[in-house]
Amino acid sequence: MTLSLLFLSSLVCSAALLLMYSAVRLTRVHLTPYGRPAILMAVLIAVIAAILPLIIGWHSRPFFVIDSEPELANQLSDSTLSQQALPAPSSTLTAWNILSIIYLIGLIIALLRFSRSLLRIILIIRRSEAIDDVLISPDKNQIAFTWAKWIIMSPIDYQTNGEILKTHEAAHKSARHWIDLLFLNIIGCLTWYCPAITMLRRLLQTAHEFQADRAVLNAGFDPKYYQLLLISKASGRRFANSVADSIINHPLKQRIIMMQKKSLLSHGLLRSLALLPVGISVLTLASSSILASQAEAYMPEKIITVEDDATLTDDDAAKTEDDNAVFTTVEIAPQYPGGEMAMYEYLAKNIRYPKECAERNIQGKVIVSFVVKADGSIGDAKVVKSVDPQLDGEAIRIVRTFPKFTPGKMQGKPVNVWYTLPVNFKLQS
Repeated sequence: MTLSLLFLSSLVCSAALLLMYSAVRLTRVHLTPYGRPAILMAVLIAVIAAILPLIIGWHSRPFFVIDSEPELANQLSDSTLSQQALPAPSSTLTAWNILSIIYLIGLIIALLRFSRSLLRIILIIRRSEAIDDVLISPDKNQIAFTWAKWIIMSPIDYQTNGEILKTHEAAHKSARHWIDLLFLNIIGCLTWYCPAITMLRRLLQTAHEFQADRAVLNAGFDPKYYQLLLISKASGRRFANSVADSIINHPLKQRIIMMQKKSLLSHGLLRSLALLPVGISVLTLASSSILASQAEAYMPEKIITVEDDATLTDDDAAKTEDDNAVFTTVEIAPQYPGGEMAMYEYLAKNIRYPKECAERNIQGKVIVSFVVKADGSIGDAKVVKSVDPQLDGEAIRIVRTFPKFTPGKMQGKPVNVWYTLPVNFKLQS
């Protein structure tokens, strides 16, 4: 995947995250027993939305079938294949390229920060001593937290409040909350400029704490003592690490209020289901042809090499000669009725020079690529080299009015073939 594709995917993912975050806050689903799965579903929908344009764009790419003969392969790579690239390779820095480079710099910084957070946890674990099923940190001010299979706390906490803290952290451990945070942190690196993922992660951590607090109360510990313990811990040093759940990393007032309720906010399932229409809308927008074509523009060509004198097997035919496969080079090329001269005569006779372009003296050569289908009709048409939107539109229009071609053939069978045509717009002096 190129940098441009990665940047495009991150933009789609960020937009989807903003919409899903808004839906989560409006429904207040994070305050219900379904808060954790609902938030994870929201992020997963955003990730799928980012991948959809890539899948659709790749599926719509034409097949380029080339002969293994070096001369033909070189000829195709120099002409046909380069013409099909969208947009054409350019040595100049565009605004999109500059933004992509800025995105890459931010991505590297975000990955370094994420790696530093993981390294901090690993160092704390390595320096700690195991007692029973708890790691005791040599740092007397260490805040209790959980990561993977380890519960870490300070010697003082272990001696004075060991059981209640173990119950809290064991709830994080058994629910594997660390996997949630790892997932959201990775997405956060890829969308480092989007605040929605940070806010979703905080909501998720709060949902984690609701679950752990509920486990402590269900274990029979005194609620008032536990709440006073949380308040006393909140006045000390915080464990500022987004990769692990800490006992005091999250809104304390809201947690105490939630502990006083017999159950979390009602109608949790209905609130979670309310996210589905938003999710479906997000996925529908992500699968639009505009995003797919933009992704397609930065994708490599799909090339199938056919050996000399080799015949395609049934399996090969299934891969290359299905209804959607489009060839770039074939044994017998498609032909306009009457030949190329007749085609250019048709262009000269029927093309309509846009009035505004004529008044502004806009001229140039628009290169159009279109599919000559197996039945000779004209299929997908697109501009490979643009001059002006109005000239581009006229070139597409005139191509779509072509009569049926004699179709191209591969091994005696009519096939779909890409046909590239330059349409020259030139004003009379």
